Order: sequence, then C-alpha cells, then structure tokens
Amino acid sequence: MGFVKTSAKVTIVAALFYWLASKGKLDFQTLGLLFKEPETLFLIFSFWILGPITACALRWHCLLSGLNVAISRSQAWIFHLIGTFFSSFMPGSVSGDVMKALYVHKSGSEASKTAILLSILADRAMGLFVLTAIASVALVPNRDLIMSTPILQPIALIVLLGFATFLFFGALIFIPRLEDFKVIKLGKHFAFKIPLVVKIYSSLVTYRQYRKYFMKALLLAFAYQIAAIALYVWLTAKLNGHIISAGLLLVLPLGFCLTAIPLAPGGLGVGHVAFEELFALIGLSNGANVFNLGFVSQLLFAGIGAIPYFLYPYYKTCCEKKAMTQSRT
Repeated sequence: MGFVKTSAKVTIVAALFYWLASKGKLDFQTLGLLFKEPETLFLIFSFWILGPITACALRWHCLLSGLNVAISRSQAWIFHLIGTFFSSFMPGSVSGDVMKALYVHKSGSEASKTAILLSILADRAMGLFVLTAIASVALVPNRDLIMSTPILQPIALIVLLGFATFLFFGALIFIPRLEDFKVIKLGKHFAFKIPLVVKIYSSLVTYRQYRKYFMKALLLAFAYQIAAIALYVWLTAKLNGHIISAGLLLVLPLGFCLTAIPLAPGGLGVGHVAFEELFALIGLSNGANVFNLGFVSQLLFAGIGAIPYFLYPYYKTCCEKKAMTQSRT
C-alpha cells in the first residue's frame, strides 16, 4: 500500500513538471542567479540561516516552553534542523515534524507526548495564522484586482474565513471570560466528550500563564514570514525585470500554504504549479521559476541538517558519560 501511494505521488509530481515544461513555464537556467550574482546568494544564505533555521527554531522553543516542555535552545535548534532535513529530503510517511517530536521525547524530557505534539501543531497553526493575517491585510490594496477577477473572490473569502477562525480559537484560549457565553458552554459540553479534545484544550490553556512565550513566538513568526515574502518579491523582481505587483502580498502567502500539500518534499511540483498559476492571476510571469529558486536554495541549506542527524547520537553519548562521571565525583 505504501509503495502504491508513493508511486502515485511521484506520478502526479512528474505530470506537473511535464505540464510546466511543455508550456515553457519552467526554465532551469534561472538557477544561475544563485551562483552568478553574489548578492543573490548572500541574501538567500542570510534568509535561510536567520529565518527557517534560527527564527523558526526559536519560535518552536518558545511554544515548547509555554507548554512546560523543558529542552534547551540548542537542543531545539538541533532537533529543528534535523526536522528540516527530513521534511526536505525524505518523502513518505516519516516527516520532519514526527522526527522533531521523537527527538524531544528521547531527549529525557518529562513532558507528555500530548504536549510535545501540541507544540508542533501550535507551531504549524501559528505559521498559517500569520500567512492568513498578511493575506487578509493585503486584500485592502488589492480590492480592485479582486473585484475584477472572479476567481480571486472565493480565494479572498477563504482567506478571511481562515483568519477569523484562527482569531476565534485564539480568543477561546486566552480570554477565559468567553467560556461564560452559553454558546461556548454548549460547544465545550459536546466537544469535551472526546478525551483527546480535553487533553488538547487542557494543554493549550497553559499558554494563559505563559503569554510571554506565546507572544515571542508570534513575533518571530511574523518576522520570518515577512522576510520570506520580501525575499520572494525580490526574486520576482529579478526574474521579471523589476516588475512586481501589490498582488504578491496576497498570492505569496497562498502559495506558501499550498506547498504544505503532502505530495513531495518541500512542495516539489505542487509549489511550482501553484506559484505559476497564482502569479498569472495578478499578471506576472515566472511564478514556477521563482519558486524553483526558493526550492533549490532550500535543499542546499536543509542539507545542513544531515550533520546533526548523524552526529547527535555521538554527542548525546558523550553528554551522558560526562553526567555519570560528575555524579560519581
């Protein structure tokens, strides 16, 4: 069954690439920007080191701390780097998120499995919330474009509904007074009949006592996503002769969300087509090529995660031996 599922995914991705190539929408020569222009390579290098590798690791550490999962920042950074490596290179059922949870559990943390998994789910949800927030704000300067493009109207509605949904559940977690409303009480009465829902809710409400950790994570999430959008706007300007559009603030967050579809690592294939079609909606070309630059640079830097993956067992053994020696003395 696993072989059939993987084969189906590979076939779909191959079909997407064939479609892009047959339409002349994917030009691998544009990858020369990574090596011919030092400023491009430096900008991308700075983004990946400070953004996905560092800021996202710190964000996850803040969310772990808010759930009383005790690991150090360096451990969070190492586990996040390993997770990024697996997410970028390993297709199939083993994802980077699962690896991160596994490493935290094996690190000696006394936290429950529910809290560890919730930190990862909260991290993902926070990323989606920030993207819907940015896209919702971008609806204002793009209102004329949306009104004149019928296909963008349901997309705008989905963005607003997603943003409102995140705000609603966030308010439930951080504003206890909302629980006094009859509608909320009724919803909790039925939802709490499911034990898993009770566990999730009980863990999430601990953020009420550790708001500072949550707010730090939220600020890091906004900083990372804004930096990612700025990088892709810059790459778009490079490939389109410095022609950009305010619509990028709307379609880039949507494109980032679509890359999460689990067909291939890093949004391979899906991201290429999504960016090409979304760019076309706002009158821009080279969407697939812009995503391809981001995707290839992601592979280059995500490969760094292989280093801690292979060295961490040795590092952990050394730490355990050192701890045993100190306990004897």
